[in-house]
Amino acid sequence: RHEDRITSKMSIDFGLHLTPKFETAGGENNHRGYSFYNKPFGVKHWLEYGEGMGLTESGQMQNKDVIVIILDPDMVLLRPIGIDYADKSDVLVGPNHNKKDRRVKVAHGSPFSQKYGLGWQWQKFNLTYITGDDNTPAAQVSQNDGRDYYPAGPPILATAQDMHKITTKWTEFLPRLREEYPHLLGEMFAYCVAAAHLGLKHQMIDSLMISGADNPGEGWPFINKIPSEEICKVGTSTGTGHRHGYDLPNVIHYCQHYKIGTVGFSKRGFDRDIFSCEKELLKTPPADLALKYDYLALHKNPQKAKLINNQISFVICALVASVNEAVTFFKNNNCKSQNER
Repeated sequence: RHEDRITSKMSIDFGLHLTPKFETAGGENNHRGYSFYNKPFGVKHWLEYGEGMGLTESGQMQNKDVIVIILDPDMVLLRPIGIDYADKSDVLVGPNHNKKDRRVKVAHGSPFSQKYGLGWQWQKFNLTYITGDDNTPAAQVSQNDGRDYYPAGPPILATAQDMHKITTKWTEFLPRLREEYPHLLGEMFAYCVAAAHLGLKHQMIDSLMISGADNPGEGWPFINKIPSEEICKVGTSTGTGHRHGYDLPNVIHYCQHYKIGTVGFSKRGFDRDIFSCEKELLKTPPADLALKYDYLALHKNPQKAKLINNQISFVICALVASVNEAVTFFKNNNCKSQNER
């Protein structure tokens, strides 16, 4: 079975839920459909049919108190993702999200999310048509609140009860939003609309993610505290998020191309059959990567250029180490001879 072929390569700590293909769930007149329909429709399918999940006869979540975390497939964990964000020493919250009503724990009616650079753009769409409601609460959200509580993206944390409410509206709104906006990020804007329609304000956290170097509103201030000579040592080590005494963001979202000198990492840049007994591990970057190349071309300000150089070096070293760790796990559990490993 297809499921057995996949799970045989996985750690026993993880489960697998296979959903139907949802690329054409929106009924678009396009034989390829939109692959990102799989995100809202897939999460909703798991909530309703996944092991340990499901609905009651009244349509409510059976395990409504379970905390659900949505990640993108191009994310690598650097530290565990928890539900309590009261400790300000290892949590970054931007000034617009550190208000009097700042919440510190994921609970019913209180979802948390990484802040994305979506701003209040979702408010420009035809919200009445998208929601099918002439009086949708989404249209009553102020521009400031639209920017501060709803530009959400993975990692997203919510109770199963709230997540099912969101995915129900998310799957309903996305096809209509794509009539107006048939482009990438449509599913993210539809999430914003669904959350605002339900009045589910998200507590934005900056430090859940790093992605593009020096992106504002991300967890880069943690990386900026690491000296250049320790960047790769910290990036390649394993631990619980406090590697060699440094706090780290929760995930790397490797949605960009990362390159320093002749060393780089791109998610589309290595063979798809890397999980095989014949393939070698990725070449480990030099331990002094952050010191090895001239970085002044990265930014006209030398100090800023050095920070960006360190950030990119950290991501490259951490991603190569993560891929090699996963490939090594595969080889140890699936390749018979030592030579194959």
